[in-house]
Amino acid sequence: MPNTEKGLALERKAVALYQQYGFLLPGPAKEFFRELAIHLQWQHLKKATK
Repeated sequence: MPNTEKGLALERKAVALYQQYGFLLPGPAKEFFRELAIHLQWQHLKKATK
């Protein structure tokens, strides 16, 4: 699997996890997801963590 496909798959998993469990996550974990989205330039995760 090329890196771009793998990256997209990882972003999809991260978004799904955040959407499913985001309301249960403590503040530091939510902030980690936000920082991860910014660092990796994951637009879908950025939108999910707003």
